[in-house]
Amino acid sequence: SARRELDRQRDGAGGSLRIATGGTTLRHFMTRPLAEFRRRHPAVTFDFVSATSTRQCLDALRTAHADLAFVTIAGDDPLERRPTVRTPWVLVVAADDPRAGGPPPRPAELAAIEPIGMPSHTTSRRQLESELAAHGVRIRFSATVDDWDTAVQLVELGVGPSIVPAMWVHDLADRPGLRALTIEGLRPLTFGWAARRWEALPP
Repeated sequence: SARRELDRQRDGAGGSLRIATGGTTLRHFMTRPLAEFRRRHPAVTFDFVSATSTRQCLDALRTAHADLAFVTIAGDDPLERRPTVRTPWVLVVAADDPRAGGPPPRPAELAAIEPIGMPSHTTSRRQLESELAAHGVRIRFSATVDDWDTAVQLVELGVGPSIVPAMWVHDLADRPGLRALTIEGLRPLTFGWAARRWEALPP
């Protein structure tokens, strides 16, 4: 179509973008935007570089194995980053948990729980622990899993509570066995794009 040809001219001859991210990110953030982008820019192809942590994504950028990465934004880094999503932390419990109908918990109230969490090397786990430490709280994790979807599923199965970004329980209306309580006093977790240099990216 004429519109498609104009898009091709604007984008040049097309090309490929290599994006470093994980499967969880694809499911929660990228499916609809990717479909829309493909409709607008059919000459551009995508290669997803699979990674299981922010550190792996950023390493892929530094070694030129990726052009862009969608990561947890935290700390200082010479790579150029653009925050795009902020989501609060929530305590996810089973619907029959005594805390399910209570008020939003404060950090000090989390000291006694032993939640399901991410591995200790992940950016999100380190940021959560840092936020809790600022309130004098140090928690012991009862189990670690590779992604928040699995953590939420384990809560649903009665394994125990978990602390996850609210984005991961946006579908509570379809999950009557779960409750999510926003944790007051913790800074939201931030996600966004990273690149070596924005100016060096293809149009």
